[in-house]
Amino acid sequence: MGTIHRKAVPAAFALALLSGCSAAPQLSEPSAVLEEITYTEAMITLATRPGVQQRILMIQPEGKSKGILILFPGGDGTGHFKEGDRGFRLSNNFLVRSSHLFALEGFTSAIIDVPSDRPSGISDGFRTSPEHLREMRAVVRFFAETYRQPVYFVGTSRGTLSAAYVATALEGESVAGVVLTGAYEQIGSLPLERIRYPVLFVHHRDDGCRITPYAGARDLFRRVTTSRKKDFVTVIGGSPPLSKPCEALSTHGFLGKENEVVKAITDWLSGKPIFGTIGP
Repeated sequence: MGTIHRKAVPAAFALALLSGCSAAPQLSEPSAVLEEITYTEAMITLATRPGVQQRILMIQPEGKSKGILILFPGGDGTGHFKEGDRGFRLSNNFLVRSSHLFALEGFTSAIIDVPSDRPSGISDGFRTSPEHLREMRAVVRFFAETYRQPVYFVGTSRGTLSAAYVATALEGESVAGVVLTGAYEQIGSLPLERIRYPVLFVHHRDDGCRITPYAGARDLFRRVTTSRKKDFVTVIGGSPPLSKPCEALSTHGFLGKENEVVKAITDWLSGKPIFGTIGP
């Protein structure tokens, strides 16, 4: 069971890149001028385990959505959105700050918050736990039954551990594909050969984060052996970093390449041909 609170937001949106560097997600107000995007924000609260609730922020496009992207941000999962006077303030996390770009391409972003019994954050151990799997199974069923659109898992950095884990563990669920961006090396501990869903890896060639090396992502990709469709996109170039290597405003978070990466992902989800490299 779940409750939905909707808010229509006609907005002029641009990526608000903050210059400060912090281990905690930084939040930015919906801001000015690159693209006029009319979208709807909807906060969903699901009862996923006894006494536990799961909040999800939906960013819905104008018109009919092409699918639901369940977004798993990185870090400990906390602080990626907060309600403000002009809509929700979003963190700098690559997937979160790009959620409106996904809406521009016709997809609904569903940003996963931490569960109510983990307000201080979730660990790697929780991301691969039966409790997390139970929550995500409930989330998938809710979206599949309520919206009747394709459902995809999309993770970045430590969020790829959640996306990959549930992809290895779910059976018979309504999942149309999995996208792993800036893949976390710890997903190598999972039985990746069990993933039968279509899989897309997107990784920056010069990712400087020690826990998401490019060579490691290539190795992880090779271990996905039973997927009925798999592709790897290498990203090159971008803007000078505004954060430390493992934080979002760097090559690790595809800084300056957001539009191209989002377009490659949504083209792949739509069955369109994509290039193996996104260059300067």
